[in-house]
Amino acid sequence: SSISATSRIRDDGVLIYTITGQLFFGTMSHFIDLFAYDQGPKKIEIDFSNSHIWDQSAVMGIARVIDRFQLNGSSVYVTGLNEESQTTLDKGFS
Repeated sequence: SSISATSRIRDDGVLIYTITGQLFFGTMSHFIDLFAYDQGPKKIEIDFSNSHIWDQSAVMGIARVIDRFQLNGSSVYVTGLNEESQTTLDKGFS
């Protein structure tokens, strides 16, 4: 199972990463390495429209990605979650 990301800068300067694939224990180390944390805009959007969050490992991986961006002074917005993924994420952050 593979996971990938494409990135683009929107007209308003927000860097958008679009994630494709399944997020779970087996894809987390690769997922965390998909991002360039120390460069680019101060506003980051991670779009999960083409992916699914399966477990707590995925939630913790997303939290690590957000933390690393925040340590570099960026704000991170998570978008595009399907209902089941949103529920998994909410449980992980409660």
